[in-house]
Amino acid sequence: MRPTRALMELTLAAVAGYVGTKAMEPVSMKLYELESPAARAREDAARPGAPYRIAAENLTEVFGLQLTEQQANRLSLVCHYGLAIQWAPLYPLLRRRTRLGPAAAGLTTGAAMSVVADELMTPAFGFSAPNLDYPLVTHARGFLAHLVFGLAVAAVIETGWKLTGTPREPQPDSTPHPNAKEGRRMSGTAEELTNRLNSAEGAGLRPALWLPLMQLLAEGEPVDIAELAAATGRPTDDVRQALASVPDTEYDEDGRIVGQGLTLRATRHRFSVDGVQLYTWCALDTLLFPALLDKTAVVESASPTSGTPVRVSVGADAVTHVQPAAAVVSLINPDDMTSVRSAFCNQVHFFASADDAQPWLDNHPGGEVLSVEDAYRVAVTMATSLLGQRPASPGDTSRGCC
Repeated sequence: MRPTRALMELTLAAVAGYVGTKAMEPVSMKLYELESPAARAREDAARPGAPYRIAAENLTEVFGLQLTEQQANRLSLVCHYGLAIQWAPLYPLLRRRTRLGPAAAGLTTGAAMSVVADELMTPAFGFSAPNLDYPLVTHARGFLAHLVFGLAVAAVIETGWKLTGTPREPQPDSTPHPNAKEGRRMSGTAEELTNRLNSAEGAGLRPALWLPLMQLLAEGEPVDIAELAAATGRPTDDVRQALASVPDTEYDEDGRIVGQGLTLRATRHRFSVDGVQLYTWCALDTLLFPALLDKTAVVESASPTSGTPVRVSVGADAVTHVQPAAAVVSLINPDDMTSVRSAFCNQVHFFASADDAQPWLDNHPGGEVLSVEDAYRVAVTMATSLLGQRPASPGDTSRGCC
C-alpha cells in the first residue's frame, strides 16, 4: 500500500473509531437505564471508577506527571477514544482478508473489541473490578454496545471507501508480469472465444437452452429434461436431441442433468450462490455466471501448481474481493473445441500470481494469464453476447432450440 493511501486509510479508521464510540455511548447509557435497580446497584458498587479515568491516573503515576483536573479529564478522553480508534482498523483487515460482508465484519469488529478489551484487558490491567463482580446484564450491555460500535465503524469506512474510490482489496503491483496480458489486449481473443463457444464449433448448447438450464441448476437440484423443456417452451424431444449432441453434459443415474458449465459435481472451483454450494468447470465460469444469473457468488478455488487457495467474491456487475490480490486466471484458445470441457475448461484455472502460473505458461505456449479483474471483463464480454442471443420469448423458435 502506498504511503499516501496508508495515511488516508489510517485517518479514515480514526474517524470511524471516533464515530463508533459516539454511537456506542448513548446505546450503553440507555441499556443501563433499562437494567433493574438491583443490577445497577451491584454494578455501581463493584465499579472502581470509569476505566479510562483509571487508565489516565495510572499513566500520570508511571510518568510522574502532575496534571490539573482539566488536563486529567482530557487525558481520560484520549484514553477513551484512543482505545476505540486502535480497534477500528480491524474492520478493513476483516473486509480484505476474509469473505465477511460489511455487516458481518462490523459485528465481528465490535464483538472482538468487547471480548478482548472489555472482558479481558480491562480487568487484567486493573481498570475495572473482576468480571464476576458484575451482574451478567452488565456484560450483555457492554457486548451489545460494542456491536453498535462495530456497525458504526463499518458504515463510516464503507462510505469513505465509496467517496474516495478506495478499493476494498489491496491492489497488486501495477508492473505487469511479462506473460500477463491486460484485458483490453484480450478483446480480440475474447470475441473469438465468445463466437466459438456460442457456435457449432464450440459443441455447446445455444443460449436459448443453456441459460435456462443454468438458472435451474443454480437451485442446487438435478434438472429433468421435461422440466428444462417446460422452462424453454420447447418440445421435450427437441431438447433431448439438442442435449444428445453435447457430449460434455453431465447426468445422474436417473438421466437428469447435473452439469453443463455449472455443475452439482465437485470440481476444483467451488461456486456458492444464495447459500447453495455448486461447482463450475473452469475459473472463467465463476466470473461469467454471476452476470448471467444476476446473483452474487462466493468462489473458492486452488492453484493447480502450488495448491494456494484463491477466494473471489463476484457480483452481477463487479468483482468485490480477491484473495490473494495478485491472483490471475489462465486463458487459452485451443484449435479443437469438439469437447469444450476438455479442450478449454480444463485449462482455465486460478493461480495465486503470475509467477505461480509460470509452470502452466511454460507448458502452454499459446496461453495467457490475466488479473481476475481483466478476466472478469472477458467474462462480461461473453455474458453480454450470450444475453444478447436470447430469443424474445419461449415461443420464438426461429433460431432453433440450441
